[in-house]
Amino acid sequence: MKLLGYKHISLSVSKDNYAADWYRKLGFKVYKEQKEDYIMVVDL
Repeated sequence: MKLLGYKHISLSVSKDNYAADWYRKLGFKVYKEQKEDYIMVVDL
């Protein structure tokens, strides 16, 4: 993705999804917390 010129990757994950912790370990940060999910982003 970085080679294609992208500077960030964002995703949405449910708060109760165990993958949210996995994304944090990969460097994603919570950009916005919503009622049932997180919008997460990582810089490339």
